[in-house]
Order: sequence, then structure tokens, then C-alpha cells
Amino acid sequence: MNNFYDSLYFTSLMAIVFIAFAIHLQYRTRQKIQHFYKQNNEFANSYVELQNNCHLLEQGQMEHLKATRAIIHDLRSPIAGIVSASKLMQMDGTRSEDDEKLLSLIEESGSSASVLIAEILNGKTELQRAKEQSDLYEILDTCTYLLNFQAAEKSQKIILEGNPIQLFIHKEKIRRVIINLVSNAIKFSFENSCISVGLNKVNNEAVISIQDQGMGIPNIISHNIFEGSVKNGRLGTSNEESFGLGLSISKQIVEEHGGRIWFENNESTGSIFFVALPLIA
Repeated sequence: MNNFYDSLYFTSLMAIVFIAFAIHLQYRTRQKIQHFYKQNNEFANSYVELQNNCHLLEQGQMEHLKATRAIIHDLRSPIAGIVSASKLMQMDGTRSEDDEKLLSLIEESGSSASVLIAEILNGKTELQRAKEQSDLYEILDTCTYLLNFQAAEKSQKIILEGNPIQLFIHKEKIRRVIINLVSNAIKFSFENSCISVGLNKVNNEAVISIQDQGMGIPNIISHNIFEGSVKNGRLGTSNEESFGLGLSISKQIVEEHGGRIWFENNESTGSIFFVALPLIA
């Protein structure tokens, strides 16, 4: 008889333990489910917030693009005025040879800017322009002549050496590369210094070199200087502002021509930038 009660007691105890365990398990499961629902709700709220932020960002980009197009549109009139004024001044017939050359360059630059503005407003890009046979030395001569006025403000001098080299290129885009690089040389060179621009044939390439006498490129940005980051922007020797985009644009244009761009740096004496373009397109 005692064995029967012992068995009954043990069975009842095991049942109670099982029920208690089941209740505990159910409680823990409910807790986990509630925690899961809470995390799910937090995730859903975060997703909604992310979507809203993306929407606001898209709206901001659209507004920025709209404002940019408006500014570009408004640039047409002053540029057209500059081109017209330069044409009228050339008709005077009393200008010196240097003045005539400068006015011709102003007219040409203004006309190119007008074409670029029209392409942007029409949703086209400069990539749609056809390449043409061009004298690379002549392009360098035009760019350095124009930029000598900018260099003179810092008592600098630009010296060009080289010989004519004919290439099949996008003339305006290569001109933009040269202006970017020489402008940088002016910006980061000290007053009363010299900027040397050279053009040579090396194997199957036309190699442009632009050497300044400035502050050089800090090692902290030298590894990603062509990436177009605002972080790469720094002040020039006379506190000129820089946005760090010119080299990225130049790299893209040079590579579109199948070429290469690189630099050699010496922080104590400045830097040399090189652009190599294939002689055969």
C-alpha cells in the first residue's frame, strides 16, 4: 500500500513539476514573442523613417538640380554679352596684336561656354561631341596665355616649352584638363615663382608636364587626390579656395581618351603633374 502512495506522490510531483515547467516555458515564449514584436516594430519604424529620409533627400536633390539649372540658364546672357563685346572690340581695328589675340581667345572661350550651357540645358553631354584633329601644343599655348594673367596677380610666370603634336581629341575637354592643372599650379605655388609647362613625345604618347614651385601635396591626401572628395580641397598659398573636384574631372577626361594622369611630389619644392595621351586614338 505504501508503495502505491509513494508512486502516486511521485507521479503527482512530476505532474506539478511538468505543469510548472510548461507555465514557465509558455511565459518565456510569450516574453520572446513580445520582444520579437517590439524589435519588429522598431525595425518597421526605422524603415519608415529611412524611406521618409530618402524621400526628403530625393526632393532636396531635385530642388538642388532645379536651382543649378536656373543658375546655368541665367549665365547665358552675361556670356553672350562678353562674346558680343569681344567681337565689337575686334572690329575696332586699332588694337595691338596682343589685344587682338586676347579678344579672340575671350570670344572663343565664351562661345565654347555657350555651347556647353546649351548642351546641359538640353540634357545632352559633352561626350556627344566628335573628336577632331588638334594641335596639342596650340591648345597649351592658348591656355597658358590666358592663365598668365591669373599668374601675374601672384607675380608668377608660366613658361611653355615643346613642339607641335597632332592628336585626335575632344579639344574643349582637353583644354579643361590643362586649365585645371595649370590653375592648381598657380593656386598652390608661392609668389614670384615659375610654373613650367612642357610637351614631349615619349614612345607612343604625348606627355604634358606641369611643374610648380609650391607647397606640394600632403601625404594624407596624396593617395586619393584624384577621387574628387571635398576633403581633398585645401587653401592655396594666398588662401584661394579649392573644392577638390578638378583633378577628378581631369582624370575622367584623360581616361576617356585612353590616357593616364599622375603626379610626382616633393613637399619642399612643389609637385609635377603628368598627362599622357596616346598618339594614335
